[in-house]
Amino acid sequence: MKKKITIIGDGAWGTALAIMLARNKHKISLWSPFPKYAEKIEKYRENKDFLPGFKLPENIFITSDPQLAMSSADAVVIAVPTKYINKTLDTFNKHIPPDTKIISVSKGFDSETKLRLSELIKQKL
Repeated sequence: MKKKITIIGDGAWGTALAIMLARNKHKISLWSPFPKYAEKIEKYRENKDFLPGFKLPENIFITSDPQLAMSSADAVVIAVPTKYINKTLDTFNKHIPPDTKIISVSKGFDSETKLRLSELIKQKL
């Protein structure tokens, strides 16, 4: 069964994962923290700053609205650089239902709390 998956993070890693999952026929929401950049990705169907040369399949929806990004999501992939993870989790904590599957593909430790990212995500979400 195909899923609706939200990718939090519009960098090269998040975009590459979005493309791969979309090619496998999943419905993808790709979240960008920058509204103007989300519009640029949507317009050109390409992440020209972080992953140039790779066209985004039509089953990828790009948004900077956390609520829209999470609408009907079966799973969430967190692909945010470690230094922005705390702020991003604060943005999403009221939009992710408790039973949603969360996959973290970010690496490292949170510099503020010294927690592994998996621990921080569990604590915040």
